Formats: sequence, structure tokens, C-alpha cells
Amino acid sequence: MSEGERYQIVRRIGRGSMGEVYLAEDRLIQRRIALKFLHLPEDTDAEERSEAVARFYREARAAGRLSHPNIVVVHDICEVDGRPCISMEYLEGETLRKIMSRGPVPVQEAVDILHQVLEALDYAHRMGVVHRDVKPENIFLTPGGTVKLTDFGIARLMDTPTMTDWGRVIGTPGYMSPEQVKGEPVDHRTDIFACGVLLYEMLSGRKAFAATSLSGVLYKIVHEELPSLEDVDPSLAPHFDEVIRRATAKDPGLRYSSASEMASDLYHGTLAPRPTGFTRRLEDEGREPVPPGGPHMTAASKGAPGSAALETGGGGIGSLSFPAPGHGESIPDILVDRKGRKRKVAILAAIAFLLIGGLLAWLLSTRLGKPEESREKSLITQAYRDLLGREPDPVGLKHYLSRMEEGWVIERVRADIMASEEYRERLIIQAYRDLLGRDPDPVGLEHYTELMKGGWTIEQVREDIMSTEEYMQRLIIQ
Repeated sequence: MSEGERYQIVRRIGRGSMGEVYLAEDRLIQRRIALKFLHLPEDTDAEERSEAVARFYREARAAGRLSHPNIVVVHDICEVDGRPCISMEYLEGETLRKIMSRGPVPVQEAVDILHQVLEALDYAHRMGVVHRDVKPENIFLTPGGTVKLTDFGIARLMDTPTMTDWGRVIGTPGYMSPEQVKGEPVDHRTDIFACGVLLYEMLSGRKAFAATSLSGVLYKIVHEELPSLEDVDPSLAPHFDEVIRRATAKDPGLRYSSASEMASDLYHGTLAPRPTGFTRRLEDEGREPVPPGGPHMTAASKGAPGSAALETGGGGIGSLSFPAPGHGESIPDILVDRKGRKRKVAILAAIAFLLIGGLLAWLLSTRLGKPEESREKSLITQAYRDLLGREPDPVGLKHYLSRMEEGWVIERVRADIMASEEYRERLIIQAYRDLLGRDPDPVGLEHYTELMKGGWTIEQVREDIMSTEEYMQRLIIQ
């Protein structure tokens, strides 16, 4: 039985910019399925068509290696009437986008939906798959309340060489992470950012990064924090703002380290540190934990005259005592004597410390002398590699070695290199490669070099490039 004979098309149930989805009957195993066909305009050139087909099949490979209750099931890759298609689980219900179109999602429902999405993502991430396009259109809710994460069309396997598609911007504006917008490498934390945006939009009923233009949306993603939910609905618990703020941190290193960590905070409804087992036991018993200073000495309130107890907060159990002073002695005399001895010991210890410190300083000054030139050379070389991507030339190396002999520290050397025109040009070239996928033309390079000389930062250069028509055309919307 050929693929065309195996599948009977019933009706079209969805369409996007690059694909069409049909309800179909699998005659071989007698079940309803969804067939997703690749849809391309007729004027698509051969290179773009080949790339689109590769991305289409990548969805099948990415989703096909996953088996989770909250991820749509991919059955097979096939061709029907010469058109590539994916056979997958048929879902009944509605998308999260449709649910959100009716207004803010009730808190408990929003938490349940996102919790299931995070469970699906945590599994996918552990299997080495980053979705990269988490958005309401790709989240499906069945009538039974089960959430299904769909459309792995731009997912990337973590074990592939790059996660940026060679500097091109991949994702859906509004749910992209700052690193996606800037064309930088991404990992699983880009999905966590999108989940923070989802939570904000479900609870607020508003767009997270609302703007009148695409460039405005992208600028806000990179530079602006989300408004507080309290400004939208004061009745919402403050911990939701904390979850959203951490999930949507501009720096990926400040976000949740995993989807499961975010799910835990979301589900338990608090970011406060959990008490330790020991502290919890004390609280359960109605006792205060021992203060940071630990147990302390006091005069015994119930012991024999002249005794003292080491209190542990245990009502005398485990207490220690020492005998009363001998004949003819009084407690004040003993205390004075002990204080005198302690003072003498402290003075002797201080003298010994100063002598040892002076000896070490003399040894360091006589034996080590000036820092070794080989170490200075190594630091300068590493600075050149980090900042300019090359080895230092002999003139530059000699120059900075002499500066370090005069007292410059390596931080000052690095700052001096970063003030050079070569460093500025390298930043501009990298910005062009990240955002436009090409090297700058001489005019563009000179233009931005002059602007940076005048005080522009590389962030301003990137923002200016992102406002160009060329950059906009490189965005893959779906």
C-alpha cells in the first residue's frame, strides 16, 4: 500500500506560513491522525526549498525522539503525492491562544497549564532538545485538560554544532529570548524565558512586550523589564512576579537553571527558602532554634553556689559545670587573674604575628623580587586572544610589558586594548555576522567605527542594525 493509498484526507484543520495540517484516516491501522504537509510558495528558489525541507524533517526527528504525555506524538515521516509530510497524533480541543483571546486565564488554570508545559520542556531538555518557539499557538489543550506541546519545527538538538542557525534570528517575536533576538547561541534557558512571558500574558491578559512595531518589540525584549502584575491586578499573589522576573531575566545565567526548578517554584507558590529539617523539628516542638552565637555561659540559676552552667536550651539536660573556687579565693579574684593571663597571651600572640609577618615580607621581597616577565607576557597574550582574537605582535607585547614594569595591572592593559580601533572594528564585524549573517561593507564599518569613537556603545550599534530593513527580512516569523 502506497502512502497515498494509506492516508485518506478528511479535511484541513490548520495552516501556517510554512505548513498545512489535515485530519486524515490511516487505513492501515484504522485510526485518525494529523498529516502536516510542508507548504512553500511556488516562487521559492531551490536553496530555500531545500533548507525548508530539512527544517521540516528536523521537526520530525526532534519530536520523534521524545515520548511524553505532554508532547504531541509523531508517528512517521512520509510523502503523499510527492509532498513531504509528517504523520502525527490528532488532537481535539483548542490552542492556548484561543483560550487567552477570551481574557486573563484564571490563576489555578494558568498554573496548571504552565506546569504541564514545563514538565514537557524539562523532559525535552533532558533528552537534548530545545524547542525555541514556545508560544500559545504551539500549546494545545485537550477536553480532558491535558496540555500538549506541539510544533518542533525550529527545535534544535543540543548535540548539533550550533544553536543559532549560523547567526540568523530564529523564533517568534514576542516570545523570543534576548539571546535569540541578538542572534547569539541559545540553550534550554531560551524556552524558560518564553515560559515566563506565557505566565505573564495568561495572568495579565496583555501582551508582554507590546509595541507599535516589530523593532519596538525586539528592543523591549532586549532592554526593558516586564511591568509588575500588581499594576494590572493587585489581587494576584506577589510570588508570580518573582517567578516571572527570574524566568525572563535578560542574562540567561540569572534565569532558572531548569524547567523543573521553575515548575517547583510555580507549583509551591513561594520563593522563600525552605526551613532545614533541624529547624523544622525545633519549630514543631515549640522551641526556638539555637541563635547564631551558639550555646553560651551564664551564672547557674538553680545550681550550687559558685557554679556555672553551659546552657544548651535543653532545660538542664546536657549542661556542664565547674567547681566553686578554692579556700580563700573569691570569684572576682579568679576572674581578674584569668583576664590578666589572657591579656598577656594576646600581647605575645600579636608580637609573634608581627615578627612572622615581617619575616615573610622580607623573604618575598628578597627571593621573588619583581613579577616574572613570563607571567606578564602570558597575561598580555591572553588579553590579546580574548579581545582581538590574535597573538600580540612584538611591538605591542614590548609596549605593554614596559607599561606593566611601570606599575600597570592587567586590567588596565585590557582596558587600553578595548579602547583601540582594532577592538571596535572587531565588535562591529561580529555584530554584522550575528545579526545579518555577513561581514560589514567598508562604508558600514567606517560609519559605525566613527560612531563608536564618538561615544556609541556596541549595544547601540546592534540596536541600529536591528532597526534596518535587512535585519527585519531575516526574521523567520513562523
